[in-house]
Amino acid sequence: MNESINKLYNAFVQRRSLHPSQKTPLSRAAMTNIRNDIINLSVEIKNVYSHYSDELFALKDTLYILQVNQYNQQGHFFAPETFSEIFSILKALKYDIDNGYALGFWAYIHPKVIDVSKQLFINDHYFNAVQNAFVEINDRIKKIRKKIDGNELDGADLMRKTFGTEQPKLLFEDNSTDSGKNIQQGFMNIFAGAIQGIRNPNAHENMEIGKNDAIRQLMLASLLMHKVDDAVRFSSIEG
Repeated sequence: MNESINKLYNAFVQRRSLHPSQKTPLSRAAMTNIRNDIINLSVEIKNVYSHYSDELFALKDTLYILQVNQYNQQGHFFAPETFSEIFSILKALKYDIDNGYALGFWAYIHPKVIDVSKQLFINDHYFNAVQNAFVEINDRIKKIRKKIDGNELDGADLMRKTFGTEQPKLLFEDNSTDSGKNIQQGFMNIFAGAIQGIRNPNAHENMEIGKNDAIRQLMLASLLMHKVDDAVRFSSIEG
C-alpha cells in the first residue's frame, strides 16, 4: 500500500509543481498509466479506506480534458478541479498511512475539509478545526461567485444570493420542478444558517467546543462541501 500511494502521490506533486509554460499535452500512454494507477490504488485500499477508495474511483474518469494550451498545443490536460480533488485525497490518505491513524469518522469527511481541519483536530484544536472548515466553504463559494459575475459577497448574504431560488447562480439540480425548488431553497437555508450560526460566532469570539461537538460540525461541513461539488457539476462551473 505504501509503495502504491507514494508512487501516485509523487507523480501528482511533480505535475503540480510545473510552471504553466512547462505543461505539455499528456500522451495516451501517460493518461492510461495514471488512470490505471488510480484504479489499482483504489482497489488496494478498498477494505481499509473505503471512502478514499470510492472517491478516487469516481474521479478517475473526469481527470482529463481536451483543450489548447498557451503554445497552441491541442491535447488532453489535467482537469484542474478534479486534479485538485484527487491530490487532496492523496495527501490525506498518505498522511493516514504514514502516521498510522485509525480512519474513524474521517472516512466520511470531504477531502477539502480534511485538508484544512484534520491536523488541528488531531492536535485537539477542535474550535479551530471547525472554524477552518466553514471558512473554507465560504471562501470556495465566494471564489466561484466572483468567477460567475464578478460580485464579491460574503457570509449568509453570499449563500442566499448564490443559491436563492429566484435567480440562482449555482443549482443543485433541475430547478423547474417543485422538488428541485424545495431542494434549492432548503440547502440555501442550510448554507446560510451554517455560516451565520457556526462560522460567524467562531470567527469573532474565543469559543471552545468539545470533541464530539466538533465531529458533528465537521460532518455538517463535509455535507455542505459535497453539495458544492454537486452544484459545480450540475451548473458546469469550475470551482
